[in-house]
Amino acid sequence: MKKIFLAFVFILTVLNVTTTNAFAADAQLFSTQYDYRNGYFDNNSNFTTDTPELLDNVREVGGKAKAEINFNKEEKFNLLGIYAVLWGGAEINFYDANNNKTASLTIPNDRYWRDAYQYYTLPNVKVKKIVVASTDVNPIREFEMFVGEVEAPVADLKVNESYSNATVSWANPSKAHYSKKIYLNNVLVKEIKDGSNSYELTNLKSNEEYEVKVVVHYGVGGVEEGLPASIKFKTKKFEELADLKVSDIKHNSATLIYKFPEGARLLEIYDEKNKLIDTTTNKNAYVINNLQGETNYTYTVRVVYVNGEISEKQQVKFATVEADREVSSLTATATETDVSLEWKMPTYKALDVARIYRQKEDAGTFARMFRSASTYEPIFETNGTTFKDLTVKADTEYTYKVTTVDTTDNETNGKTVKIRTKKTNVSGGGAEKDENGDYVITWTSPTTGKIKVLVGGKEYAIVPASDKKIVIPKDKMAFDIIGNPDVKLIPIDEDGNEGEPSKPGAGPGTGNGGGIGDIVGGGDLAEVLNPENTLKGGVQLLALVGLFVLLGLAFRIVPKLVRMIRNAFVNEEENTYAKRRIEE
Repeated sequence: MKKIFLAFVFILTVLNVTTTNAFAADAQLFSTQYDYRNGYFDNNSNFTTDTPELLDNVREVGGKAKAEINFNKEEKFNLLGIYAVLWGGAEINFYDANNNKTASLTIPNDRYWRDAYQYYTLPNVKVKKIVVASTDVNPIREFEMFVGEVEAPVADLKVNESYSNATVSWANPSKAHYSKKIYLNNVLVKEIKDGSNSYELTNLKSNEEYEVKVVVHYGVGGVEEGLPASIKFKTKKFEELADLKVSDIKHNSATLIYKFPEGARLLEIYDEKNKLIDTTTNKNAYVINNLQGETNYTYTVRVVYVNGEISEKQQVKFATVEADREVSSLTATATETDVSLEWKMPTYKALDVARIYRQKEDAGTFARMFRSASTYEPIFETNGTTFKDLTVKADTEYTYKVTTVDTTDNETNGKTVKIRTKKTNVSGGGAEKDENGDYVITWTSPTTGKIKVLVGGKEYAIVPASDKKIVIPKDKMAFDIIGNPDVKLIPIDEDGNEGEPSKPGAGPGTGNGGGIGDIVGGGDLAEVLNPENTLKGGVQLLALVGLFVLLGLAFRIVPKLVRMIRNAFVNEEENTYAKRRIEE
């Protein structure tokens, strides 16, 4: 029976050693610490000769309920753990050279058979004698101690917190360890198996209290729950949206002004129906468009922060101003026969039409000066933005007014523009010679009123515009310096107003496609070079040539004149200096 029991003990012991050494092979940090055959007593001969047989490698069944281990001299060490083979529990007391108890520990009586390494930390223990006593009648089979560097938690634990995250940092213990586990509010968030000394906690709530704990684990044989170090902290509070107000209020828009808070990701904008209409990351302003004039509005803004938190809503109330109902960008362009108006309609949605007025021609000066409403008469209505007045006269000033009328027939005061039509001119036609050598001058426009004909700058005749031509005898024709007939036509309207003078064939619609210049060289040279034309052309040619002669003389004479003036100044200075010397 005794042999069976010993075999059972031996098997359990071998199993334990095998498991321990397997771990040690995997984690070389603990290659000797958990081998009970390589403990403190195996490497220390500082004992008295009566060291009991309960020490390492003695596995006899017999044992003592109480034993002493005596040292030749006092030792001082850090106790890390004990390997014991016993039934029940035991009390272990440490004494110094003066027989004073320096430390004690208890192996609890919590199971029938104990054959395992137990972790205990007793730093700086002074030892001259160790007393091991069983807490019951059962013997102690074996006892071994392990000493060395004390296992410790992390040191200098700190937290650098922000709104939604925090950086935890620490100093690693000097003793090699297996891992560190990070707990946030007692919930494991990360296990670190390298030499890192910091960790980032993310997705935290702002303005919230937390406790972070870093637990060091030393592996097999170490404290099962590890060695913890903990610290409490509180995340920063997110800033609220500040200085929210409304600015630049118009009839159809308004601008929200604010201070974008630190830590914000975006702003949510809600309308008066509490409907989300937009989000923005603009740092200081947001423009609300498509509003109605003269309307009260309530808008709400809230902040979405980088961690997903959402702030309380903030409201702003405002009222849009009256919509601008007048037209804008009113412009006018004119020819001698028409005036074109163009404008932009306001955005006021209830508008119906634009009404165009023209100032009466018989309005008095005082009425015109103050643009009295009675001086205008309506001439057209349109829902467009352009109008052309075809009832104007040439070289006449007109004032127009454009108003808007809404769906209930409310009319605005209107915007005005003043313009003068261009003077009438003769266009089309040209100049040709007939079979007698006389000059036929033609035109296509105008066909009403009269045409004054100038030959050589002098009035030759006034004929009805409807004739569309005039014949000038060759002996009455005058020519310009290059030999073209010197003829100009001036239109006269039915009110007697003269237009702009022009040469035959000028402007659109020239009948012969060449104008008056086409007949150069077409007549007899004698006609062109008659005494009067020759004299006149010679004077004109002399004037042109004289201009070039004077220009050439200027290039030669002016430099000499400049030198003469400079020399005069120099001589004057020399004379003045000589006179001063004589006087001295």
